[in-house]
Amino acid sequence: MIEADQLRVLIVEDNELDKRAMVRSLNSVAETDFDIHVAESLASAVASIREHDFDCILLDLSLPDSVGLDSVDALLDANDSAPVVVLTGLDDPTVAVAAVRRGAQDYLTKQDLHPSSVARSIHYAMARHESERQLQLAHERLSIMEDRERIARDLHDNVIQQLFAAGMSVQAAATRSTDEEVAARLLSAVDGIDAGIHQLREAIFDLHAGNSNASFGDEVMQVVNSETDALGFAPSVHLGRELEHVDAEVRRAVIAALREGLSNVAKHAQATAARVALDVADDQIVLNVTDNGLGPPKPGERTPSDLNGVGIKSLTERAAGLDGALSIGLAPGGGTELIWRARIDATTR
Repeated sequence: MIEADQLRVLIVEDNELDKRAMVRSLNSVAETDFDIHVAESLASAVASIREHDFDCILLDLSLPDSVGLDSVDALLDANDSAPVVVLTGLDDPTVAVAAVRRGAQDYLTKQDLHPSSVARSIHYAMARHESERQLQLAHERLSIMEDRERIARDLHDNVIQQLFAAGMSVQAAATRSTDEEVAARLLSAVDGIDAGIHQLREAIFDLHAGNSNASFGDEVMQVVNSETDALGFAPSVHLGRELEHVDAEVRRAVIAALREGLSNVAKHAQATAARVALDVADDQIVLNVTDNGLGPPKPGERTPSDLNGVGIKSLTERAAGLDGALSIGLAPGGGTELIWRARIDATTR
């Protein structure tokens, strides 16, 4: 059992005198307790790596089954978790630089096996290896973020717009149909398209949320800007104070409500202007989306399917689960007003 303050080191060396000198140097380091393992060939080193996790590997470049910098390549291929310090009997900086370029973290000449230099090289190699690992992770995260943005953009600009156009065409066909059964089936198909659009919007939001360190206000403006083309105009926006104190789950629900509200304005309102207001009042956050369009359906009028569909239903249920409510009605002066509210620190039930 390796103690927490021990470092497990693998020495890959076949020369008995050099091996003893290395072990002696490691055992003489007062500041660090080393758990030392020895392999006398590249093959036995690879076998040890498969059985144990090492904090550092000290690699001789002259082995019975491998010679020179090819040993560095072979060991790095077999091991990606431990830093490698190259041991060379030649005080040749060209070899050292080439080894580092191949992926080694440091080098030691066998003429310089003082305890302090060995310990310093091992700790330096470990620190450099960890820095390289963190840099690689950062590059991978950046690549993932770029992929997320590209996917989100493609979904919004292409897939959703195609579904939106298809849904509008099917809905128009339903309103013109004189066959009630056909009209009902067409409207059911529209419900399915709207459900798909809603799920895609949720997926797009998740993709953006996975990347963004934006403030709540920035997220609101991103949604407003993304809907401007479909609306044909830029809505006015009012953002109140204290928005950054809103719980993350509530923020997510607000963004979904805003997206759904502006989408319905674009599809049904025939509006020329809209206003988005987001305020915190007492312990509640209140989203208000108002337009100057046709207003909500009057009694007896056919209701667009998505005003009673999965999007509105989801927002209603989510508001209720966050100690809030959703209402859609006639705006003062005409048009439609959507009001979505929830507690700012609510936990979804």
